[in-house]
Amino acid sequence: MFRGHDVRALANLILDECDKSGIEISNLQLNKVLYFMHVDWMREFSEPLVSAKIEAWKYGPVFREIFNQFKDHGRQIIKRRATKVDYDTGEKVIAKLTLDGSKKNFAHDLARFYSGIPAGL
Repeated sequence: MFRGHDVRALANLILDECDKSGIEISNLQLNKVLYFMHVDWMREFSEPLVSAKIEAWKYGPVFREIFNQFKDHGRQIIKRRATKVDYDTGEKVIAKLTLDGSKKNFAHDLARFYSGIPAGL
């Protein structure tokens, strides 16, 4: 049974799309984009996009892994990528997403669409 992708890898996909589009994104906005992408993905494919749990916080949905990765940015724009530990080497590496074909295109389309919406809406 598929349980979803690494939320850090999805965050990096969003951050890459934001860089391509010249969009600046904060931790709060990144979490909201991930949440809306997850909902649309479930609608489209009847499977979870991410394996992480979603928490209801005061200002919206939060993936704790993403909040913790970028909490040092505060409300500022995120300038780096989420990392994970490579279990073969013990080193921190940038989390990468592996998607093929239409699912890859769908994820990129969602990231572009939702990252353009301000966090306050």
